[in-house]
Amino acid sequence: MKLTEKEIETLRELQYINFLDRCLKKNKVQIIGNRYGFVRGIPHELANDMFILAMNKIDTLSDIETLKRLKFICEYFISQKSNRRKSYDSPRSKTKVIIDKFTIYESQLQQIESQLKNC
Repeated sequence: MKLTEKEIETLRELQYINFLDRCLKKNKVQIIGNRYGFVRGIPHELANDMFILAMNKIDTLSDIETLKRLKFICEYFISQKSNRRKSYDSPRSKTKVIIDKFTIYESQLQQIESQLKNC
């Protein structure tokens, strides 16, 4: 059975999302300490993108394609917040999370969007 181009592209997207889900479970120390091995089988392009996010080196980038990939990664990670975590961000919440990985990805997303406007 031979796969069509559309099926192959869908398979690649699912595989990429699977890698993103596995990357979300890792912390900065794991990403920085083992740049290409923190997730088994991760593509080098995604590993480099995660390293850029972990090191917060967004300001040094000028490549629009890389910035768009980083924007997609941040938006995907922010979309994975649990309902309980989302409730902490509501204005009526008495519990405030000061800094966690989701607030970091939100601030990095703002940096990326400003970089894209400047390019």
